[in-house]
Amino acid sequence: MSARPMTQEDRTRFELGANENGLVITDVDPSSDVAEKGLRPGDLILQAGGRSVRTIQELNTAVEAAQRAGRPLLLQIDGRAGRRFVAADLSGH
Repeated sequence: MSARPMTQEDRTRFELGANENGLVITDVDPSSDVAEKGLRPGDLILQAGGRSVRTIQELNTAVEAAQRAGRPLLLQIDGRAGRRFVAADLSGH
């Protein structure tokens, strides 16, 4: 999975509101755990590991903490399927 801070182009391309904040998912490996759980390009990552994320460093810190603890990373996602929490196994992706 790839994500980046949201740009104006992302807001237009993915039809995101001006008040939406987070990291926009730009690519999802179709064979990954997150793809199986329904994450798609254009979905927003609002939280990772219980904390708001707006930078890649904040997301990476949450990923590393989950990997050190040997557990999935809890993500709060806002996308076409609505706002929801997803426990993502990012160990191999």
